[in-house]
Amino acid sequence: GATAIDIHSCHVSGESVTAESQGGPALTASGCQGEFRSSRLIGQPPTKVTVSPQLNLSSSALLETSDDLVPGDPQEVTSAIDTAIQILQKSIVQESVRQDLERILRLAHAGQQRKLQGLPVTDRNFHCVFMGPPGTGKIAAARVLAEALFAFDAIANSRVAELHLDDLESATTEAEVKIPKREEGVIFLRVHDSVTPSPGLRQVLAHLLDQPDTIVILEGERDPLRRVLRSVHGLERMFRKTLYFTRYGPIELASHFAKLSEIDQIAISHEATQTLLATLQLYCERKDKRFANTTGVEILYETSRHRFLERCSLANRVDLQIEARDLDVPQDNTLHNALDRSPAFVTWCPTCNKENPWLPELAPSFVCLHCEAPYTAAWGTWKEGTSYRELHEASGQNGSSPRQILRAPLPVRQG
Repeated sequence: GATAIDIHSCHVSGESVTAESQGGPALTASGCQGEFRSSRLIGQPPTKVTVSPQLNLSSSALLETSDDLVPGDPQEVTSAIDTAIQILQKSIVQESVRQDLERILRLAHAGQQRKLQGLPVTDRNFHCVFMGPPGTGKIAAARVLAEALFAFDAIANSRVAELHLDDLESATTEAEVKIPKREEGVIFLRVHDSVTPSPGLRQVLAHLLDQPDTIVILEGERDPLRRVLRSVHGLERMFRKTLYFTRYGPIELASHFAKLSEIDQIAISHEATQTLLATLQLYCERKDKRFANTTGVEILYETSRHRFLERCSLANRVDLQIEARDLDVPQDNTLHNALDRSPAFVTWCPTCNKENPWLPELAPSFVCLHCEAPYTAAWGTWKEGTSYRELHEASGQNGSSPRQILRAPLPVRQG
């Protein structure tokens, strides 16, 4: 039951650390800051961290063990896959991407189980294509995938190297591709519109694909990716899996903002939640590039967080919430007039498909006012927004419920 790493009131930095404890936490920390990167913390529970909001463990694999677990026991693998799927569900917003990544992880998990039993493992090709516009969470998905595949011993480590294919175009022979073996677990290879397949492309990609215990992810938009994949014979066969990323809608962007505040352990007030939702829905419908992807939301969060921290300093308090006045939203008359009227939000009951008011102080648990069935709704739809009107028009034309339509890709998407 001993703790593998026990630290208090210090700054710590570690990379590729593996700590394991049987019957106790792998890491116990209090009053600490810093980061463990690409590490594996295995214990019961994996970590016991208190009063350490600036200690970042997000890029590490946290694996739960049972008290009677012995090294090499297949139960550890089962626990690892459960943990990996939980991290996946929390980290990846787009459902189709999350499902595709889960299939890849389960394939890696099954391979590790067979390997532990001394059975042959034949399918270890995890090279894939991430297709979609910029700012749709592709690099974040690559990092989650790297952490999980490393936990299943499918790659050498969990580091992700970001490269640009056009930077490698000048390399015409395998020897000119300067990528050390076993230095990276995932090679995230960006393919831009300007890329024109050259004679040396085959050698470059062949060298990357031959790296032991490494996977290659080709990332880019549809047309340049297809040019590259079709320019080299056999390349499409090497990249068997394509994951499609779409633009985020306002609810997904609001979830991303809330996730960032949760990581920093900063609460968001009900008024600020309403302001955030109205802002994102208005500007997503306008296709405003400032709020077209996660990058824009991250900038909004950073500037708002700075305002919030300044207010905390002036009040000499750390228990405040992000308020509407902290949000660095654009100075737009339409938005401000709507906010002055106290924006109303709705959601739909999945049982009777009828509309109910959505209130942030009640979210995510609601009881339908019409059929009294309980249901959950983390976010609501702004009644003054175009999306609300479109949902009603579409539900009246094709008989689908607004909730069913909400599951489909929204007009403006992910960044």
